Amino acid sequence: MRIRAIICLFVACLILHPSMASQTAFVKLAFEVDGQQQLDQEIRLAIEIDGKTFEPKIVKGGFIVPAEVQNGKEIKLRFIWGKYDLSFRQMTKQHFDSEWVIGVKNPPFQEDPDGPLVSE
Repeated sequence: MRIRAIICLFVACLILHPSMASQTAFVKLAFEVDGQQQLDQEIRLAIEIDGKTFEPKIVKGGFIVPAEVQNGKEIKLRFIWGKYDLSFRQMTKQHFDSEWVIGVKNPPFQEDPDGPLVSE
């Protein structure tokens, strides 16, 4: 009986406050050049979902994921920061469920034993 009352209370909260049931997706984002986090330039993003382009709202520390990502079949991302213009193709909605660190390494490359292999 007590469990039924708790479930009814939870359902009532969802009905009375729909914002609790559907939270806006947020991706935490950082940009690094040669391992150093960059903070002095404005980040711009364009997300192409099934041929239609969206510019997500950039907020401190990341961006708000457009709702259309959840049903998108073909998702591409364009990331612009200063002189860097990077494209990411073949993304899935699962990519938007994590924190991102986008980075650029300039030559000469140095091997990082804990990182991915890099050719010279």
